[in-house]
Amino acid sequence: MKKLVVCLRERGGAGDVLTTFPAAKQLKEDGYTVLYFIEHRFTDWAKLCPYIDEVIPIPAGIMCWSASPFRDEQYLVQLMKLTMGRYIVDDVDRVVNFFDPCVYVERVFATFGIPCPLCRAEMFWLAAGYRLEDMPPDPMYGTISLDYPKMYEKPYYVVQAHSDAPERRLMPPLAVGQKVRSDALREGVERVFVVGQYENYTNPLISAIPGAEMALNLTPERILGLCVGAERIYTPDSLFIHVAACVGVPSTSWFSCTDGHSMTHCYPLAEFIQGDCDPVCWHLSGSTVRRHVCLETGICHAFPNQ
Repeated sequence: MKKLVVCLRERGGAGDVLTTFPAAKQLKEDGYTVLYFIEHRFTDWAKLCPYIDEVIPIPAGIMCWSASPFRDEQYLVQLMKLTMGRYIVDDVDRVVNFFDPCVYVERVFATFGIPCPLCRAEMFWLAAGYRLEDMPPDPMYGTISLDYPKMYEKPYYVVQAHSDAPERRLMPPLAVGQKVRSDALREGVERVFVVGQYENYTNPLISAIPGAEMALNLTPERILGLCVGAERIYTPDSLFIHVAACVGVPSTSWFSCTDGHSMTHCYPLAEFIQGDCDPVCWHLSGSTVRRHVCLETGICHAFPNQ
């Protein structure tokens, strides 16, 4: 069997790891032994995909390069020799570098102040050497095991309060509360679980949604168990959009700095609400711009750091 190593750059979050799974599934079906060479904090997420044969953790920062959008394959092989230890890298038939081309494409569009028309799943699919016309209509569903037991039996919703970058991707409590209350009344849902690490973001949501409660001690497996039994998932542009697509649960997401259509058009059960955004959010990095999302409207404002 052919052996392939997928290199995942440190940049990005757990949701980006999930969006590589459609390509990993196709590579596995094409006869490859798929090894994921990935930054340590994401290994538990990569292990959720049954089409990945082995996940190889690497130290944080070792793949944090930025000089060139397309690194020479031999450079990646040298990195693997330094970190993989017991593996004989010469036996690897192919190396796929997902993140550098992906980031480069997004930056090209961002330079012109417009959203990239491709979602991450499509970019990774192309990086693996496949054509977009061959991509499944619901590419994320079925790329992880659905055998995780439901954490609760009664109908409930799940709300992700914020992303790993909460200053620019969070949930406007008043708008979310109104939407959740309306949906719950129509669908007869009484329980709502809020997920988040920071009380200054989760508490306003809990106050805005009657009967809402915190979901605590969530590992990747427990997140799947929580989401697979949900009636609907509410989320900013973050991890739970992709989790919902993987488990086949409808989602409603709020966008401001990023484009909802670009991010979700491959997810047939996803709907999004697009907030307004200052165009500079597209092409100025966090080091030069401070962003503020209005908690009531979801509108994102960006202005230079002082």
